[in-house]
Amino acid sequence: MTQEEYRQSCMDVVYLASCAVNGEKPDADRVARMDLENLYKAAERHLLTAITAMALECAGVSDELFVQAKGNAIRKVVLFDIERDVVLSKLEEAGIWYMPLKGAVMKDLYPKIGMRQMADNDIFYDVTRSEDVRAIMESLGCETVSYVADEYHHDHYYKAPVCNFEMHRALFMPGTSDAVFQYYNNNIRDKMIPDEGKAYGYHLSPEDFYLYMIAHEYKHYAAGGTGMRSLLDTYVFLRKYGEALDM
Repeated sequence: MTQEEYRQSCMDVVYLASCAVNGEKPDADRVARMDLENLYKAAERHLLTAITAMALECAGVSDELFVQAKGNAIRKVVLFDIERDVVLSKLEEAGIWYMPLKGAVMKDLYPKIGMRQMADNDIFYDVTRSEDVRAIMESLGCETVSYVADEYHHDHYYKAPVCNFEMHRALFMPGTSDAVFQYYNNNIRDKMIPDEGKAYGYHLSPEDFYLYMIAHEYKHYAAGGTGMRSLLDTYVFLRKYGEALDM
C-alpha cells in the first residue's frame, strides 16, 4: 500500500467511523469505491476494525476479515468487563480504593458494544497497597508481567486468553508536563468522586476526565504519535458531554 493509498484508506475509516457513531448509513457509491484490503489494514492499525465493520454492514457489505474483527472485539469487551468486575469486587473487599480509566470508561459512551475496542483494563489504585493488589491479581490467575517499586509506573498483569490489566500507581509520570503532572498528582484524591453504591470506587467529573483524556492523548502524540481512535474518543466524549462541560 502506497502512502497515498494509506491516506485514502484512513480517510475512509474516519468516514465510516463517523457514520457508525452517528447512526448514519454510509453512501453506497463511496463504499463501493473503497479498497477493503487496504481499509482493513488502516482500521486495524488504529484499533478501529470493529466500528468500521459495523458501518460496512449498515451499507450492506459483509467482509470476512471485518466480520471476524467485530466478533472478536465484542467478545473481548465482554470478557474485559467480567474480569474487571471480579478485580474491582476484590479491591472493595480488601478496602483498596480504585478508579477505572480510559477505555473502561469510554466504551460505555459508544452507541454499541464492541465499537470501542480495548487493549487493556486500566485501573488507578492506592499505591500504598501495591503488594496487596499483586497478591489479589495473582490469586485470580493473573500473571505478573511487570511490577516496579517506582510509584509513578504502572504494574502490568495478564490473564489468558486476552486480558491485560494496567494497574496505575499515578495518572502521569514526572516529565510529562509540569502543569499536567502537578494537576493530576497533587491532591488527586480531592478530584475523585465516590461511585454510588461503592465504598472504595471512584470516578472523575466529566471536566477532569476530559482534561485527563486530552493530556493522555498529548503525551502519546509528543512521544511519537497518536492514532485515530484517540481522536474518535474525543469526538464521542464531546458529543455526550460537550453542552454540559464547564469550559
